[in-house]
Amino acid sequence: MLQWVNTKLWGMTYNHRLNFIFTLPSGSYSETEAINIGSNAWNFNPYYAFTLQASPRIEVSMRLHYLWNSKNDPPPMATGLQETKAGQAFHINYASSYAVNENLNVGIAGYYLKQLNEHKANGVNIANSQEQVFAIGPGFQYHNKHFTLNFNSYFESSAKNRAEGKRFSLRLSKVF
Repeated sequence: MLQWVNTKLWGMTYNHRLNFIFTLPSGSYSETEAINIGSNAWNFNPYYAFTLQASPRIEVSMRLHYLWNSKNDPPPMATGLQETKAGQAFHINYASSYAVNENLNVGIAGYYLKQLNEHKANGVNIANSQEQVFAIGPGFQYHNKHFTLNFNSYFESSAKNRAEGKRFSLRLSKVF
């Protein structure tokens, strides 16, 4: 990971990083089992992330990803396939918040995913298998010197080849 902090962009504080994430096939995997913990595939998911401090109270953040997947050779025997390969995708997470006070931020957040090519089975494209979704919703963060509490709600739209709905995220982080 490469990270640059407290740089300036248009006179505003700009923190950014470039991260190269590799996921190796791990976890228990057996082609004789229909369900496995491991995926038996490699993934490369690099991203560029930034936070722009537009003012002392307003920040804008974004993380831009590209996802590449290798083939699963062999997939579970129950599929009857010799190999499978998930499609490549571009996805973004974004957020903007306003600091109400030193402990509370409120704002909006969301994500967008666009699969760039179709899934493959035995080296052949699976027609109409590209996924897509857009989501946006409100959120807040409360923090003090002991813990941070984040809550976001996302309302999805423009879904293609996947479920669409409402998603909620609650995260509590404690400093020890």
